[in-house]
Amino acid sequence: MKKIFILVGVFVVIGIYYVYQNARGSANDINNTLYNNESSETTESVSEQDRYVYIDVAGAVNIPGVITLPVDSIVNDAISEAGGFSSEYDKSYVDKNINLAEKVTDGQKIYVPYKGEVVVEQVNLNDVGSPNGGLVNINTASLSELDSLPSIGPVTAQAIIDGRPYKKIEELLEITGIGESTFDKIKEKIRI
Repeated sequence: MKKIFILVGVFVVIGIYYVYQNARGSANDINNTLYNNESSETTESVSEQDRYVYIDVAGAVNIPGVITLPVDSIVNDAISEAGGFSSEYDKSYVDKNINLAEKVTDGQKIYVPYKGEVVVEQVNLNDVGSPNGGLVNINTASLSELDSLPSIGPVTAQAIIDGRPYKKIEELLEITGIGESTFDKIKEKIRI
């Protein structure tokens, strides 16, 4: 009889231990699920903001205004989202000065001039009388402006455009085709 009580006692202890472990595991599963859901919601909201850019498209387009585009969009996408070129746009100016394949950046302004409109390049007031005057801005320069830099050809210029935006000029060293010697030739001619 004593053996039966010991055996029952062992089973009761094992049962209690088993129930305790299952309850503890379930609580951990619930905590992990809650944590993962909170974490993924935060990640989704942050990445949602990072996936879009806002562009101001003005001038000779059918629907001027601020538009929202996916991050990897190009100028042509912005023009299309703005209803395309109006019948009054200056095709010659666009062909020479607006790179439709350029990646857009958040807060960018795209102005399409009308036929016969005299386009005056905007002067950045920070450039007037400063050592930055006349330097090529690697975040806004056209393909032809970048191509005019020493040792930079059209392929490398396009790679620079594709890598935008930059926070410092040294980031150009990450571009294929720009090594230390090329960077040394252009670093005094470029700016952010």
